[in-house]
Order: sequence, then C-alpha cells, then structure tokens
Amino acid sequence: MTIFQGIKFKVISAIAIILTVFFSGLTAYIINDQRVKLMGALKERGSDVANLVSKNAVQPIKDFDDAILQEAILRVEQKSEIAYAQVFNTDNEPTIEEGMMLDGKETPKKKKPKVLPENILVIKAKIIDPDADENLGTVEIGFFLDAVIKEINKQIKIFIFGLIGLLTIVILIMYFYLTFFIITPVVLLAKAAENLDDESAVIDTERKDELGSLGRKFVEMRDAVRKRVDDLKTMNARIENQVRERTSELNLERNNIANLLNNMRQAVFTVSAQGEIMGPVSSFTEDIFGSNIIGTSIYETIYNGIDQNSELYSSIKSVMTCVYQADDLQWDIMKDYLPKRLTYIPKNQNQENKIIKTAYNPLWDQDEMLEKIMFVAEDITEIEKLEKEMAQQKEAASKNMQMLQELASIKKEDLKDFFSSAGHMIEETQSITKIIRDSIINKKEVEGLDVLFRHLHTIKGNSRVFGVSLVSTIVHEVESKVTNFINKSLELNEENITDFIQDLYLVQGQINEYKKVAKEVFNFTFGGMSEHHSILFNLVKEFELRVSYLIESHSTINKTRVKEAERKLQSWVKGNSKRNNHIKDLKRISHSIKGISSCIDERELSKEVHKLESAFDIIFSTEEVNKEDWDKKFIEPLKNIKELSRDTFIKTEILKEISENKESWVKILSNCFNLTYLSLHQEGQNKDKIRNYAYQTKNISDHNGLEYISLIMERILYLNEKNEEEEEEKDDIKLCLKEVWSFLSIVIALDVNRNTKIEERKLLKINPTGEQGLSEITKGIYKTKLQLFLKECIENGHTLNEIMKDLSTILETKEEYIFDHFIPEINITPDITKMYKGLIKKFHEGGVLNYVADIIKICPFVGKSLEAVFNSKDIFWFTCIKEINLLKVFKTYSESDDSFVEDSKPQVLEVLYSNFEDFKASLKEEENIDPSVIEALKSKCEKLLELPVKYSFNKFRPVVKEVAESLNKKIKFKLKGDQGSLNKDKLYLLQDSMMHLVRNSLDHGIETPEVRSARGKSEIGTVEIECSLKNPKYLRIIIRDDGGGIDADKICQKGVQKGLIDKVQAEKMSKKEKLELIFASTLSTKEEVSELSGRGVGMDVVKKNLEEIGSKIEIQTELGRGTEFIIDIAI
Repeated sequence: MTIFQGIKFKVISAIAIILTVFFSGLTAYIINDQRVKLMGALKERGSDVANLVSKNAVQPIKDFDDAILQEAILRVEQKSEIAYAQVFNTDNEPTIEEGMMLDGKETPKKKKPKVLPENILVIKAKIIDPDADENLGTVEIGFFLDAVIKEINKQIKIFIFGLIGLLTIVILIMYFYLTFFIITPVVLLAKAAENLDDESAVIDTERKDELGSLGRKFVEMRDAVRKRVDDLKTMNARIENQVRERTSELNLERNNIANLLNNMRQAVFTVSAQGEIMGPVSSFTEDIFGSNIIGTSIYETIYNGIDQNSELYSSIKSVMTCVYQADDLQWDIMKDYLPKRLTYIPKNQNQENKIIKTAYNPLWDQDEMLEKIMFVAEDITEIEKLEKEMAQQKEAASKNMQMLQELASIKKEDLKDFFSSAGHMIEETQSITKIIRDSIINKKEVEGLDVLFRHLHTIKGNSRVFGVSLVSTIVHEVESKVTNFINKSLELNEENITDFIQDLYLVQGQINEYKKVAKEVFNFTFGGMSEHHSILFNLVKEFELRVSYLIESHSTINKTRVKEAERKLQSWVKGNSKRNNHIKDLKRISHSIKGISSCIDERELSKEVHKLESAFDIIFSTEEVNKEDWDKKFIEPLKNIKELSRDTFIKTEILKEISENKESWVKILSNCFNLTYLSLHQEGQNKDKIRNYAYQTKNISDHNGLEYISLIMERILYLNEKNEEEEEEKDDIKLCLKEVWSFLSIVIALDVNRNTKIEERKLLKINPTGEQGLSEITKGIYKTKLQLFLKECIENGHTLNEIMKDLSTILETKEEYIFDHFIPEINITPDITKMYKGLIKKFHEGGVLNYVADIIKICPFVGKSLEAVFNSKDIFWFTCIKEINLLKVFKTYSESDDSFVEDSKPQVLEVLYSNFEDFKASLKEEENIDPSVIEALKSKCEKLLELPVKYSFNKFRPVVKEVAESLNKKIKFKLKGDQGSLNKDKLYLLQDSMMHLVRNSLDHGIETPEVRSARGKSEIGTVEIECSLKNPKYLRIIIRDDGGGIDADKICQKGVQKGLIDKVQAEKMSKKEKLELIFASTLSTKEEVSELSGRGVGMDVVKKNLEEIGSKIEIQTELGRGTEFIIDIAI
C-alpha cells in the first residue's frame, strides 16, 4: 500500500483542503473589501479635482479667456494618474484641442481614447455659474487605475503568503496531533488486521475513547477469526483431499471416455437443430468421412447419398424440423423415419461409396426437451462385403455339397454318357444360335428355334433323369427364353440372341462345374474341358495380340522410364489412328472370352473382362480421363485378365511340354537369325523376305506349341506391312527380335544344360560349331539346338563372327559373352525344377524375382536372360502367353514328375466295347463268310452292348418323390414287366420322352388328395410303367396313371383358340384325333407356366424324339379313371 492510499494521507489532505477553502474565501473577502475602499478613495479624490477645475473654469468661461482655461486643463493633465482632462460646452463639444507652452516647454494635449480601456476611471463635474445658477459646461477627467490595481495586487500577495504560512502551521499542528493520537493507532490496527497471526502487533486497548473500544473489539474479533481460520484450514485440507481424489477419478473417467471415444471404430458426433455437426467428435469420424466435419451440414456429409427429391430426404427434413425442443413422445413417434443404413459418397471420386450404419440417441436439456441428437455412425462397407463373400462362399459350399451328393449317387458310366450327350447338344445349340444371330444381322429368315428348344428340353429331361438338378434348373430358365422367342413375347433381335448365347455358356459352365467336382473328389475324368481351355487359350492369345496393336510403338515404352510411361500410356493409345478398329476387334474377342470363361466356371476372369468392356468407350473418346480413372477402369482389369488367364492355364492341359522336333527348332532359330540379319543390315530393303521368314516362323511355332514366338512374328508382320518406314517401326522390329532371342536363349541354354556335361561345355564355348577338334567333343554334343542352329546358319553363308556380333547387338551384350547366355557354366536343372514347381503352385512377381535371383548367383548370364524375359514393364505386351510358354519350357527341361498320369481301372463295358470293335473289324477282313451272316453276327453282337430299359427307369423314383412333394400330392411309383434293352443313344432319347410323360402324369393327371377323396378315390395316386416284350418286333412301354384323365373336348377347344384347327374341323374330329392335338407345339391346357409344365411346347418334343428312335405313341384315357401312354419301339 502506497503513502497516497493510507488513512493518514487522506485525513491530512481532507483537513488541508478544508482550511485552504476557508482561508481562501476569507482572503478573497478582505481583498475585495480593500479594493472597494481604494476605488472609493480614488473616486472621491477625482471628484475633488473635477470640482476644483470646474470652479476655476467659471470665470475664464465667462470672460471667454480660453488661454487660462487651456492652461488649467494642461496643468491637470501633467499629473501622472490623469489620463486626460477636457472641458465640454453645453453642446457637449470639447473646448480644449491643442497644447501650449507651459513653463517654457511645449506641452501637448492628452487625447481621450475613442474606446475607453478598463484601466481608466472617468469623473465628470458640471461647471455652474454661482451667480446666475447657469450651467456653463462639463469638466471630464480620466484617472488611471494602475496605481489602485497595483496596490490591490500588493495586498493580495501579502494575504496569500500570510495564508500559506498560516495553513502550513495549522496543517503541521494537525498532522502531528492526528498522527500521534488518532492515525497511528488506526494504522496499527490495520497492520494487525493484515496479519492476524502476528501477536506482536501493538494494539492500544487502554484508551477510553472510541479507538480504545475499537482496539478491544478488534482483539476479540482477531481471536474469533483465528479460531475460524483454524477451522477453515482443517476443513479446507479435508476438501482439498476430496477434490484431489475426485479430480483424479474424473480425470481417469475422462481419459477412459476419451480413449473409448477415440478408439471405437465409429463416428460419434452431435447435431444441432440447424443440422450442423458439433464438436467434440470421435477421432474415427475423420477416417469415415475423410475430413474434419465439425461445422458442416449432415445433408452434405452423412446424408449426401440420399436423393434430395426422394421421400426419404423429405422425411429426414421433417424429423429434424419437428423433434428439437420437443418432448420424448414426439421423438418416439418420429425417430423411426431416420434411416439406419445409408450410402455415403466420399468427396474423393476415386474412393468407393461407403455403407454407413447409423444409430440416433436424443440428448435432453434441463427442461427435458430435446436439445441435440447424437449420431453414432459405423462404416460397415467391408463388413457387408465380407458378409456377401461369406454368403457366396456358403452358397458355393452348399452348391458343391449338393453336387457331391448328386454325383455320389450316379454311376461313372451314366455321368460320362450324360456329360457327353449334354456337351454335344450344348455345342450344337450354340452353333445353331450363332447361325440364328447371323440370320438376324443379315435380315434372313430365322430357322432352328424348335431344334434349340428340343435340345434344351432333352438336356433338362436327362439332367432330371440322372439327378443333376442344378443343370436342370438353369436349363429350365434358358429354355424359357426359347419359348418366349417362339411365342414372340420376347423380341428376336441381335442383342437378345447374344444374351442367349451367354446363357448357353452358363449352362455349359454349370455342367463343367459338375465335371470339376467329379474330377477333384472322385477322380472321374470327362472330355470337353480341355477343348474349352484350348478355345480360351486361343482367344487370350488373339486378345493379347489386339491389345498390343493399341500401342503403335512398344519400343517407346521400353525406352521411357516406368513412371513416365505409365503417365503417357493413355495419350499413346489415343494417339493411335486405328484404335477404334482394334477396339472393335477387342470387343468381339472379349465377348467370347467372357462367354467361354463362364462356360468353364472361371467367373473372376469373366467379371474382369466385363469391367474392361465398359472401359472401351474411354478409348473410343478423344478426351483423356484422369490417370486414376484410366488405371482403375482399363489398366487394372487388363492386368487382372492376363494374370487370371495365366493362372487358369497353369492348371490345365495347356501347360504341356514344348516340341523337341529338331528340324522345327533349326528352322525357327535360323529364320529368327535371318530376320535379325535383315533388320540390322538391310532394313527396309527386303520386306518380302521379312514377311516370308516371319510367316514361316509363325506357322512352325504354332504347330510346336510356341505361341509366344508366334505372337511376336504376328507383330513383326504387322509392322512390316506399314507403308511408312519410320525410325519407331525399325526400333519396334528390333525390340520384337530382342524379345524372341531372350526367350530362345533360355530354351537353348536349358537344352545345352540337359544334353551336355559340364566339362564338355568348355569345349563347346571354344568350338561351338564343332568344325575343329570334333574328335575331342562327344558326338552327342553336336545334337544340341545351339550347334544345329549354328551349323545351319554357316551353311547358309553366315560366318560365326557375324552370328556372334549380330546376336550380341540384338541382346545388348558384349560379343565375347554371347555364348555365356547359351551355355550354362553349371547344372541348373535343380533350380529350374524348383522354379517351375514353385510357380505352378503360386505364380507371383515376388516369387519370380526370388527364383531368378537364385539362378543369377550360380549362373549369372542365364539368370540375366531370365530376368530380361520376366522383367517387362509393358502391360500391352504378350505377358500371359509369354509366361505360359516359359512355364512350358521349364516343364520340358525340369525334373518334374507332374506329367505322370494315373491309369484308372478300366470298366468291363469299356473292355467289352473295345473287344467288340476289334471283332467287327476282323469280320470285315474275312472274305469267305457270307455278308448276310456277317451282318447277322454284327446285329447280335451289338445287342450285347445294349443297356437295360426297365432298370434305367428306376431313375424316375427320386424324381416322382420330389415332384409329388412340391405339388403336395401323394403318389406311388410302380415299375413292372420285362427288362428289354436298347442301344445307348435310343435309350437316352426314350428316357427324355419318358421323363416328360411321367412329369405330365404327376402334374396334370394325378389329383390332389382332397380332390381324390371327394371323388371316392384313395388319397394316394399311382403312376406305373410297364415294359413288355410280347411282340418280338416291338418293345412296348406303357405309362399309366389313375388320375383325372384327359378331356378331349377341352384339348379341341384349346386347339381352336390357338388356331391349330377351326370349328368345322373340330366338330368332325374323333376322340383319338382330338387327343392327338396334345402333340402339337404351343398347345397346353394349363393356365400357369411352371418348371414342370404349361409351356405347350413339350409333347411335340416327346413325339419327335420317339419318332427319331423308330417308335410310335398312342393315348388311351377315360375321364375320372386315368390315362395310358402306349409306346411301341421297333427292335
């Protein structure tokens, strides 16, 4: 506390101010009084002077003696206190204007100022003639007040100094008195109050005045305060301990909540009534939405995937408008309108949309009104993907289990027959469909729909007979399309028929799925798969060739850095003037790849091809898209197609050993060198020779399973046909030759590695042609591809040095090292074997690099050749075919044992059939036997190969049971009569027809248990098949049921409605003729179409199939009693 804040200063200051004010007022009064007195004295003196002058002026005025009057005035003016003096006549005009000589000196007259200043006092006196009592004028004298003022100022100074002295004395007296008697005790009390704990502070409690009483009260208060302070300290210590404990608990809870909030994989935030997201938010919020969303609108974030014109969007707006500042009842009513599952669209267009699961929690204010809504959002995109994948896996597993169960109940011979006939019919169906498509394109009349239906119907029937239900189901769906084509409810155009071809591939794919499972689980091997793989391989080969055409110069890609090349790929493709033609070819090939992929159950490959097809429009367009879209929509699917195709072929018969035909290899190697020689020394001058060498090499390569070399030759032919000879074309041909020789160097090295010993290779490097020192070289060495090639080239006029120089140039290696690429230093067979086995298990870039690195360590030059072949940065090159061909080479020269084929145990029927064919062939060679006898023997022997008929109908039992259950009917199946036999082809057509008739009996003939009971029948219906051989020329088969029978009149009415007959014809028809109408196509009495019946195109197939096997069918029926179908088959 400063001195100016103390009580002493305040008290003394107050007293000083009071005294100053008092004495100042007193001084002002005295000074004013003195002034008044001085002014009075001045006026009195002035009046005396004026009166004296006026008296003395009477006589001169009367005498008109102006000189005396003038002298009197001038002498008055000589006094210092006189400012001026004048005599005015009665007209108030001055009479004295000029000065005069006084006492020998010129004395000027003092003028009256026009404006009188404040320091002049004017005194006037009238001039009265006492004798006549007449006014003669006026005397006016101006007196200076300076003297009076000076005197007043003097007195003021005296009073001020006196006042100050007096005040000082009084203040000092008051100061010492107050300090000692009043202020000091108060100050001591104040100090004691500042530190109540200081008991040494002196407090005067003995005084009898108010300060003494205050001191005593203060002591009492201090003691009370000390006690209270002690109590407060104790309480405060206790509170501080409690606060510390509680703070620690709160911090722990806060940290736990913060950790929970930030570690939970959910976005947690609150939303205001305006729809604005408020803090705090959980840290995972940014992971979901990609940025800080505090302050943003929910309609721009979590709800941005909802169409603003939708009903849902309006509902959300309504909820957000109504629930805030409303009670819990309003919330309960409206909360269900908020969506629980949302689609969020990220700002980054390269990111996929996210599926958000959202929960809503109301937050209430103190009045229990809704203040905010807490959103808890969870990204369930991956979960849903996983659930979808799991569902697909579960479905696939269930499907596989179903196929296993079905396959386990079928004999291998039956499966083989089914797959063979189904495959044949599907292929024929595909061929017919493609002919139909060509007819549509060329606007010709479409034929063959009835054959399509018959084939599909037969496949469906057989699949039912053999219990291959998945095939039956998918064929039924495809069959529906044919029905719609026939009924014209589905337009028969190019687009629909193309989709139908894809559906046929799906049918084939389902059949092949059964084949796959049969092979993997039961080791059953069936034909057909390898043909499809071959087709796919050729399609992929053509696909890679067409893709390579999109880039005009592959050498440019190889010269450019990887990152830069990746950025320029799109511009290079779109800079190709012929890209649209190439894309049209790619569309055609891709469509076929997609179909055949579905056919062999390679769905991932089909899916990637579909992705690529959607990107073709990007290439058609001249505008470039951003690199992310280009990579995602074109480059990634292209890469995946190549990898998936490769992985598919690795597991098939495509991966077989290459040809070891020496003549072919010598031709390939010598032709490739001739192309190299022309490219390096006679470029552009021998296009015909280049064409001939390339075409010849392509054909030889195709015949010997070297598709990679074939593709490169195709590329050379393409480049060679260009009219313009630019440097890029020349570089591209050289690049093709480098790729060829890199591949061939590996083949040559592995061939040398297999056919020579290590010590012999040193001689081979010294004398590779064997022209000198042949006696020192093992004869077998001369059989290596390398030496045969060199020998051929030398015989054609090339020198060894020339060959070495050109090969080293094209392979970009030193001439002295060229044979190191062809002749391994050590045996590398174990490493090649290891590489081959590893890659066929899992082919990936990392594995390739590791295997190559191992070979580089032991055989650097061959390892570098491998590295050059595998390390391709050109996605538009023939990557898939190259890798397959490399694996074929590795398989040829490795110690692999996967070529071993386990011989399955031959079946008796297979041996019998083989022996029978031999027997028939031997009969033809016999010239002495009567031909009629031979034919009879052949006929009898062929009977040995026939299959039992009645026994084969046992396959209908599970079908009857399944259909009966699906129709909620009770049906008993009976089989009786003679066995009988037919050849395999006839029996399959019969079984298809029988299946249709049985199903018709189940669906149309047998009534439901309720109807049968109402008609007085047993609830259990009967379907019976009877086989009879009573007539030696015929096998009779009767299918009978005890159902409701066939209404011939109703059949006739349907025939009229369908336009098959007119009313006149109908009236003339017999019952038998009316019943025959059910064999007409498009006729059905059933109102609804199902998988069982109702299409109206089934019975005509039955009749045609039966006619094809030389049989006839007859119907006998009675309403309410049942129906019989009687089939007589010529035997």
